[in-house]
Amino acid sequence: MNELEIKRDKFDAAKKQLENLSKSIPISVELQSVPTDGGLFGWFNHSVTGIELNGLTAQIQKYLITLNDQTKKTVKGFDEVYKVLDTLDKEYIAGILTAVKAAEQASIQARDSASEAQKNSEDILKIIEVQTQTIDVLSKFKDNAEEQIKQLSKRLKNYKIIFLIAITSIFALNIITFLRLFY
Repeated sequence: MNELEIKRDKFDAAKKQLENLSKSIPISVELQSVPTDGGLFGWFNHSVTGIELNGLTAQIQKYLITLNDQTKKTVKGFDEVYKVLDTLDKEYIAGILTAVKAAEQASIQARDSASEAQKNSEDILKIIEVQTQTIDVLSKFKDNAEEQIKQLSKRLKNYKIIFLIAITSIFALNIITFLRLFY
């Protein structure tokens, strides 16, 4: 089976970009306030001057520009989130699913192999049983054949003795017959 490699390169790169984006968000914005008390000993209301109003407006404009830039970065961040999820879906999850399918296939093959091995093991046990029975039959046959050979050997020995007796008897009869002829 081929080993499957799940590629995380694009996923990890997109994740790093999201992390960098989240760290670039400003924590807070502080605007300088315009004094409210004025005059001698602070007993009167302070009238805002054009310079002070322009300064406050510049601060607000600067904040709005920063906020706009941050909004653009946030929109880009959503694009990065989409890219991360798309990459995750297309490559990483697809790779995981492919690996899971391959693992399922390997599991099925392993189960089939185990089943086949079990069947083969049972067949081997049957063969061993038949061979054991064959050995027992052959052993009995051998013992029986050896016993018959011993009996035949005894009979042959007896036949040799009988044959020798018969030859001796015939020879003796021939001698007796020969001697009667001459005496």
